[in-house]
Amino acid sequence: GVELACVRGCDLRTPLEPVPASVFSLPGDPPGRPGVRAEYFTGPDLAGAPALVREEPMPFAPERIASPAPGLPAEHFSARWTGRLAVPRGGRYSLRLTSDDGSRLYLDGKLVIDHWAPHPMVGRTAPMDLEAGRLHDLTVEWFNAAGTSGLRLEWLPPAAALPPEVEEAVRTARSSDAVILALGIAAPDDVPRRDAEILESETIDRPHIYLPSMQERLLEAV
Repeated sequence: GVELACVRGCDLRTPLEPVPASVFSLPGDPPGRPGVRAEYFTGPDLAGAPALVREEPMPFAPERIASPAPGLPAEHFSARWTGRLAVPRGGRYSLRLTSDDGSRLYLDGKLVIDHWAPHPMVGRTAPMDLEAGRLHDLTVEWFNAAGTSGLRLEWLPPAAALPPEVEEAVRTARSSDAVILALGIAAPDDVPRRDAEILESETIDRPHIYLPSMQERLLEAV
């Protein structure tokens, strides 16, 4: 006498997008002046005086084997970007920092992503609540140990509407007497590495016990 309805709910291929340059402003300047302050160092540990300081649109460096800036080596360098972040809409955001090699992300003086070790191009994600109209202090640090280097800063903003898969799960839950949610993390081969939130794998330990961002959204909605 039991009827079982089963729906997918969500996809672990989280649709993160690059953080737009329009949300960054330079530290110490009036709101509205875009960009971040970039400091480049000739060693991999951010030590000493920077070899180059300049303004840039946002912290981003594509995968490559090349010098990140004039006068710097193609390997064994480091960089720091500082600025302020103002989000267009308040709510729960997921920020992902993907790098080769190590990287760190500070928000309002708090270390929220720490992957400061040599590793291939992999990302770490942290959920955080951001206020609209507030200038959040942001710092990104990065180093290259050897070979290819790369850095991406992406986010999943709070959605104005739920994804269709989540809406279907909510409709199914409303018409049901009980709900069983099967949640967890993805094995590295389950979904493309570039699109998924890989939380643990060889050379990658879990930095937290959060669920993947889309599963958090599914859980809260259901």
